Amino acid sequence: MHSEHIINKLKLLTILPIVIISIGFIFFTINSYDRLTHLSSLKTEVQNIKNIATLINQIQQERGISSGYIGSQGNSFKQELKGQRQLTDYTLKIFQNFQKKHCPSTAQHLIDLESIRTKIDYLSLSNIESFDYFTVQITSLLNQYLKMTMKVKDHFITKHLQSYTSLELMKESLGQLRGAFNGIFALAHPNHALLYKIIHAKGIYDTAQLNLEATVSHEIFQKILYITNSEHYQSLMDKIDFYTLHTPESFNENPHEWWKNITIEIRKFYNLEKFYFSVIDDYLFEQSQDTILELILNIVAFIIFAIIVFWLGLMIKENILRNISLLDDYRQAVDRSSIVSKTNKKGVITYVNDKFCSISQYSREELLGKPHSIIRHPDMPKEAFKAMWATILNKEAWSGIVKNRKKDGSFYTVEATINPILNHKGEIEEFIAIRNDITSVIQLQQELERTQKDLIFKMGELGETRSMETGFHVRRVAEYSALLATYYGLSKEEIKYLTLASPMHDIGKIGIPDSILNKPGKLTNDEWEMMKTHTNIGHNLFKDSKQPLLQTAATIAYTHHEKYDGSGYPNQLKGEEIHIFGRITAIADVFDALGSDRCYKQAWDDAKIFALLQQERGKHFDPKLIDIFFKHIDQFKAIRKQFQDETPHQFIKPTFALDESKLFDLNPIAMIVVDSQRIIQKVNQKFTSLFGFEERELLGQTTEMITISSDYYESYKSYFQETQNGIIKSKELEYKRKDGSTFWVKLEGMPLEQRDQSPYILWSFLDIDQDIKAKQELKILNHELSDLATKDGLTTLHNRRYLMEISNDIFHFHKQDTIPLCVLMLDIDNFKRLNDTYGHLKGDEVLKSLAQLMKKFFEKRAIVCRYGGEEFIVIFRNLPLNQTKVVANTLRQKVEEQQRPLPITISIGISELHPEDTSLQDTILRADKALYQAKENGRNRVEIFEG
Repeated sequence: MHSEHIINKLKLLTILPIVIISIGFIFFTINSYDRLTHLSSLKTEVQNIKNIATLINQIQQERGISSGYIGSQGNSFKQELKGQRQLTDYTLKIFQNFQKKHCPSTAQHLIDLESIRTKIDYLSLSNIESFDYFTVQITSLLNQYLKMTMKVKDHFITKHLQSYTSLELMKESLGQLRGAFNGIFALAHPNHALLYKIIHAKGIYDTAQLNLEATVSHEIFQKILYITNSEHYQSLMDKIDFYTLHTPESFNENPHEWWKNITIEIRKFYNLEKFYFSVIDDYLFEQSQDTILELILNIVAFIIFAIIVFWLGLMIKENILRNISLLDDYRQAVDRSSIVSKTNKKGVITYVNDKFCSISQYSREELLGKPHSIIRHPDMPKEAFKAMWATILNKEAWSGIVKNRKKDGSFYTVEATINPILNHKGEIEEFIAIRNDITSVIQLQQELERTQKDLIFKMGELGETRSMETGFHVRRVAEYSALLATYYGLSKEEIKYLTLASPMHDIGKIGIPDSILNKPGKLTNDEWEMMKTHTNIGHNLFKDSKQPLLQTAATIAYTHHEKYDGSGYPNQLKGEEIHIFGRITAIADVFDALGSDRCYKQAWDDAKIFALLQQERGKHFDPKLIDIFFKHIDQFKAIRKQFQDETPHQFIKPTFALDESKLFDLNPIAMIVVDSQRIIQKVNQKFTSLFGFEERELLGQTTEMITISSDYYESYKSYFQETQNGIIKSKELEYKRKDGSTFWVKLEGMPLEQRDQSPYILWSFLDIDQDIKAKQELKILNHELSDLATKDGLTTLHNRRYLMEISNDIFHFHKQDTIPLCVLMLDIDNFKRLNDTYGHLKGDEVLKSLAQLMKKFFEKRAIVCRYGGEEFIVIFRNLPLNQTKVVANTLRQKVEEQQRPLPITISIGISELHPEDTSLQDTILRADKALYQAKENGRNRVEIFEG
């Protein structure tokens, strides 16, 4: 029934997105249709504006010719006027028909030219009256154009039409100048009304030109410059400026010549006007195509989406049915393997599985409806459960170790994960807890911790027995250290590691010869230096371990002979530079050593010990720790009494019995014992795990079976003999596993003496393979990073940073030995124009091509660097100046001959190192100045700095 309900919901969820997408599709379709309608309207408006512009142009022509006709009293421009009137009428007819069809609201504007033409034909009006009439008609059309421009709702078109307005005003001003001057030149004497029109038109022209240049696009601006910078245009402007400023008594200009010349320039503006509208037409075409394409894509996307939704619906249906089946199987699998329970938001049990009932000894009926506290063990603090509830009520998962109580009162320990189950609103519905019984694991861990503690003390005792000291010394040092650390304020975890590791403070003494370690008298200087190495030996034994306990042991062994005033060893550390573990162990060790008999002294009495400790406060010992010691002196005395030596000292030889497996087998370091022939006598569990062999495969075999080759095995024979003779040192060696794979270890050996007096060596193997490989990878990475830092990413030449790094060494070398050094600075001529014309991608190709040519050309003869942008620097370190110039010219010619990807030329500046230079930068600056000389002298040349 649940499956059927889910499938019904799935159908609804399948239909819903199709409905939503359909609505969206309809919306986008309507929007696309509206955009097409709008674009069609824009096309109509733009066409109407184009018609107005064409009509204005024709009326401007007729105005100019009419002025010439009237000015010549009908003797000139008669045929021209007739032809122009036909063109004007044709254009006017097209304009009026288009407006009637597409713009009926603006079709009321009527242009009457017949009445003025009749008067012109009969010469019954003045030149200025004719001029003003045509100008009024043109102005009216311009006003209509401006109104239509304001109505256009498209930013791109509006921007172009606004700048086009300035162009139209320039053209109209030129038309007025053409007509007015045509009338004056036809009259052949000044007409003050027409001259006023000329001055007014020239002012409008200049203003419109400034506005156009400020708003027009770069492309059109270049076209305008092409028109206005032409010699023909400038000669006309000079003539207009001259007659604007000077009014002669008579004019000897040919009106036909004037009309022809200025009409040529006006037609250039008219062609530019056509270009304007072609840009707008292209824009409208692209917008229409994009909108149609978008509509098609929407239709295709809708069809594809509908198909996908139906297909996904079918797939999801199958997956849901499959997942429901799998979910039931998973639930049963979890129930079979884990302890599962569910509670409501108040912590009341709503579900338990069989394993929960089995381990708790409660029946299901006894648990359901009860609070979870029914199985809470008294040892679990309430704060732990408060923290758990705070976490899960915050809708987060909680994980932890929980001790529970069974029905009979016994306990069990579980690793629990509690997850809040949220509904679709994100609210907590219930909690599910999955637990795994780890009681046996906890018990084993506790046993391992006890074994580890025994192992630590055994190792500490091993070091002490070689110096004829009892194991109670290391026990007392551990207890003293724990007491000092507690009152100093260290954390519980730090105190734990310090207590366990402090017995190994003198573990390095296993590497000190007996003749020195147990010498009754004073040690010689050489013997004392040898004795001091026990701190390094102890540190090296454990420093590479990843275990916090052994790291602590390494720190203590290394620092407990440092002194607070810096006079200790091995590193003469001062004050708090010495790790707190070392400062604490130093006091514990000295206090116990002074109160105990040694081979070289008798025990001191307390008064003498305490006097020395006070005397060494701030010198040998941390003053704060000494104050803590004396404040709690009675507790230290109690520890000494509790663990006092029961028998007089006697020498105990370091022995190792092969049947003492507990200490050896559980050691976390891979270890083997070999005899004098390097035959394996014993291996621990860690060793077999590390090398992949079984114990029976190793015993009785030489260590050659784990060595990578016979030669490798023989090469370390001397190292084995040194270790056998008591010289303790470590080596990083490569070994092989059973499967043939190789890896790196740190090998350390310690000579042992068996109870049967047979010589043996205890070898320990620390896996450092990852560290060695990480160092190798780091070396490779550093090399790659160095390349990235000193190579230019585009051209792969050396970059400016590399040049700065080597410049100091190069400078001092050549300065000291007076070896010739020349610097070339070169760049690509007109590179900015190349980028502007062909684009930056093509510019990048040019830079890469030039770089490859220079690499091949110079090979190893010079240092080539990209200095920045299109600038490059070449350094010749043993070539005179005259030869350098020859090489530079050869390079310049090769660049000029190379035509791909684009033909280019380069300019080169050269400078040589001068005796007064203070750095290579001085030489580079002169080369830079020489480069600018090459550019100023015409580019594509080589210049040597002369200054």
